[in-house]
Amino acid sequence: AAATNPMVARAERLRLASQARVRETRAEFFPQARLEVEAIQTEQVIVESSNPSFAGNESEYGTNNYNLTVTQRIIDMPAAAAIAVAEAEEAARAADLEAARQDVLSDLLEAHVQASEALERWRIADAEVRYYSTLNEVEDSQVAAGGMRSVLRSETTAGLARARSDTRIAAADYRIRTDRLCRLADGAACPYPDGANLGVGLPQPTPFTEEEFASIANAPDMRAMFERVNVSLREVDQARMAMRPRLSFELAVAQRERGGSLFDGSSLTDTTDASLTFEWDLFTSGRLARIRDRELHEALASEHEYEAQLRNSVNDLQSAGAALAALWEHDRSLGTVISIRRQALADLESEREAGTATDIDAALARLELTRAETQRQRTRRNYIAALVARARVTGSLGPETVELVENVLSDGRYSARVYGPISSN
Repeated sequence: AAATNPMVARAERLRLASQARVRETRAEFFPQARLEVEAIQTEQVIVESSNPSFAGNESEYGTNNYNLTVTQRIIDMPAAAAIAVAEAEEAARAADLEAARQDVLSDLLEAHVQASEALERWRIADAEVRYYSTLNEVEDSQVAAGGMRSVLRSETTAGLARARSDTRIAAADYRIRTDRLCRLADGAACPYPDGANLGVGLPQPTPFTEEEFASIANAPDMRAMFERVNVSLREVDQARMAMRPRLSFELAVAQRERGGSLFDGSSLTDTTDASLTFEWDLFTSGRLARIRDRELHEALASEHEYEAQLRNSVNDLQSAGAALAALWEHDRSLGTVISIRRQALADLESEREAGTATDIDAALARLELTRAETQRQRTRRNYIAALVARARVTGSLGPETVELVENVLSDGRYSARVYGPISSN
């Protein structure tokens, strides 16, 4: 998907353009040759002359001019600074390309996680539908037997209607998010996104190291910002260098071939001019100084923005670390809760068969078990989202992260059912 994504393609084109810009600015210091060829055809008519013998005479002749000019920059500090600006921009564009690839992968994983959230809501709503349906059947029997007034059933019927509506909404959300994931995949394989699998183990969170904190500065986003600060600083140098003198050498070779006219004969002239040009803007009413000051303030503003973003990234990494530790512990606790709920359901099923528990008791136990399981799925999904955020901050999203997401979000029992039939259009 990253290879065909328009944003990645755009970043790649901008990187190629920046490479061309570097070659363009460097070429300013290479010899430049220019050839001009001019052909002139002249028709001359003498209308009036003090010499009667010339009056009324006409002549026609041609003139050919050939000019070859070779220019070589010798000293040009602004042009040299422009090379540094272009090189810094190229480095920034290369970082932008890596950041674009990370963004595409992050968007794909985020879309998968969001689809899993819709599955969780569908599971809870479906379990509530089954619970309220059982309760409704029991109350129907009680009303028919005269043991319950029908007006007292409003809470059950309202709960059943709300649960059915929640089921439809969650299914619609899942389909929308799945379709968005497939659009992001851009023609690549797009299976149904699954919910969190409670049967696989979560990787235990590892403490952050100094190397990981240091890697934030090398993440593509931060590296791109740093290189743009460098671009701004090089532009300050370029503005300063505009106050320096410039020296260039020019060699011009010209040939003029002129046909004869009535007054003179034909001629062939060769001319060679060698010039050394020294330029220095001695007084500009402060214009160049103001340009320098503007570039300097813009560069310092970019540096402050970079420092703020770096601080935010460090805070995000620390927050992700705290969240990972808390979610991992919560997942373990919920494992214990699910075991208790399963045992309670098994006991109630036995009691129901023995006649000491009702269908409603068993249905409520199934609902509570489903709620505990979906709560653990939600915890695992949040854990995966925090891992993805941690990898994104450090710029380390890659195949390992994708494999981890696919391993944990692999409960495909309900995916096809919730998505519904696929249209042939």
